[in-house]
Amino acid sequence: MKSEDLLWVKASGHDLATIDADGFAVLRRSALRGLLAGPSTDDVALLRALAEESSAPQRVPSIGSLVHDLLPGRFVLHSHADALVTLTDTVHGSELVNDRLGYDLLVLPFYVPGLALARQLAEEFTRYEVSRVRGVVLAQHGLFTWADDPDEALAGHHEVVDKAAAGVWTETGVDLMAPVTAQVRTVDPGSGGPQLNRLISRLRESAQVDPVVLTARSEEVSQFLARDDLAEISQRGPVTVDHVIRTKRTPLVGDDVAGYVAAYRQYVERYAAGRSDAVVMMDPVPRIVLDPSLDAVVATGPNRAAAQIALDVYLHTIRVITAAEQLGGYRTVTEEQAFGIEYWELEQAKLR
Repeated sequence: MKSEDLLWVKASGHDLATIDADGFAVLRRSALRGLLAGPSTDDVALLRALAEESSAPQRVPSIGSLVHDLLPGRFVLHSHADALVTLTDTVHGSELVNDRLGYDLLVLPFYVPGLALARQLAEEFTRYEVSRVRGVVLAQHGLFTWADDPDEALAGHHEVVDKAAAGVWTETGVDLMAPVTAQVRTVDPGSGGPQLNRLISRLRESAQVDPVVLTARSEEVSQFLARDDLAEISQRGPVTVDHVIRTKRTPLVGDDVAGYVAAYRQYVERYAAGRSDAVVMMDPVPRIVLDPSLDAVVATGPNRAAAQIALDVYLHTIRVITAAEQLGGYRTVTEEQAFGIEYWELEQAKLR
């Protein structure tokens, strides 16, 4: 929410289901404009500057504060709605968005959600009559809408998401708006049957701490695990980079935990070599395991909350991949882009 001088923006780490006034950082808009026009390209430095500008320094402002300030309207809403990432996670994502939702939506390719995105958006707005743009869609990321009235902003957001979801349903038969339901259980060591017990033993051998293990079974899960192309399509990456710190870039298909750990180490070494900062590898075990012989999605984490988040995310991922593949082919960010977000200081802070 914006006044002429101030911006109230969600602080990092606050849950939108329970947020109240204390969950928002308050920033001076003049300071935001100065940061946008300044020479810095360092998003970590940007976030520190934002925190210093906040009237409540203990509240870490969203890295998207510059974008929220830049967009028109007193109220700006942002989501990673499944329906929008489904359209953009395809071979011809921008064309799909405009053809199905209208050419008054500005569609941008993937940008790291900080200075780079804000500066690109500012440049795009020099080419468009902003008053004729009703929303911004960021590929592999999500949707922004705005208005001077909060109810109008929310209605506009729902209109775009609902229309996108209805189109996906008509063309693919995948209902992105239906509640995701599955039979979920926590599996203790030794209680899961021979195959699952063997998998848990392998996870425990490789994990830095004994993982919590959850399983989820449903008709949607069974259909996904039965795909002939499961071993290939599941390795293309997350539906949005915001998920990579929760699920890792890819799941393990099968039960070769040691092989997954070795490949993950190689992935980190490959991209850490080009970094100026020191990269400390996170727990290399998979967060999601897809083993058709178990007929279940298996989620792991250092605690139950982490395992549950990974599971929730992947149950939605199944729907997005299924629909996007029917809309021309599921495509997402590159391996290098995913690594950049997974080992971005500002993303890793969400896990602490």
